Amino acid sequence: MEKTAGPYTPVVRSGNWIIVSGQIGHLATLQNVLKTTVFLTDIDDYGHMNEIYTDEFEGHRPARSAIAVAALPLGALIEIEAWAKL
Repeated sequence: MEKTAGPYTPVVRSGNWIIVSGQIGHLATLQNVLKTTVFLTDIDDYGHMNEIYTDEFEGHRPARSAIAVAALPLGALIEIEAWAKL
């Protein structure tokens, strides 16, 4: 498991659910993702994020929230939290 930026577990499995904490630049399979929360340090990046998000998820559209935040760990501009079901 990769080292985290803080005292938390990046991925937890409970039965058929996988909960992924906010990730910055971490690759994962997207087909089973049912819900995401996107954290942006600049809400003006919302449109650009939507373009990339649409490309990456292709035809799959999980439920999503997008939130502007003052800052993210390690100077990241975007962080995504996900819930997926196996």
